[in-house]
Amino acid sequence: MVLFLVLWLLTPDLARADGGVARLRGEDGPFAITLFSPEPLRVGPTDLGVLVQRGEGGAPVLDALVELELERPDGRTLRAPATRAQAVNQMLHAAMVELDATGRWRVRVSVNSGGDGGELTGELLVDPARPLQDLWLLLALPFLAVGGFALARGLRRRRQALR
Repeated sequence: MVLFLVLWLLTPDLARADGGVARLRGEDGPFAITLFSPEPLRVGPTDLGVLVQRGEGGAPVLDALVELELERPDGRTLRAPATRAQAVNQMLHAAMVELDATGRWRVRVSVNSGGDGGELTGELLVDPARPLQDLWLLLALPFLAVGGFALARGLRRRRQALR
C-alpha cells in the first residue's frame, strides 16, 4: 500500500486524464476540434492532443490528417503532424513538441478528412520550467526512506522490549 502511494505521488502526470486539459475548442467546416495539453503548460517536451469530431452527433473522426503549427513568441514556426499512433487515448491525435520559450504561442490546428477541412486557431501561454519544485518529492525520497527505516526499527525495538 505504501509503495503504491509513493509511486502515485511520484507520477502525478500519469494520474491525469488522457490528453490533459482542454485548451482550445472550436468548430470549422464539418468538424468540432479540441486541443488538449498538460496543466500547467511549461517549457520542455509537451504532448499535445487533438480530438476531431463531426459537428453533427459528435462522432470522433479517426481517419483525419491533423497538423499542428505553433508560432513561438519570437515569430519562428514549428510544425508537427498529430497522429493516433502517438496518442495514448486512441480517440485523439497527438504530437510531441518541444516548447522552448516562455510566453504566448500562437497555435493553428489543421484537419483534413474525406475532402473536408477545418481549422482551429488560438493562443497557448507557456510558463517557465520549474525543475526543482516539480522534483521536490524525488529529492525528499531518500530522507523519507531513512525516516521510515528508523521508525520501523524503533517500533521493532519497542515491541521486543515489551515482550
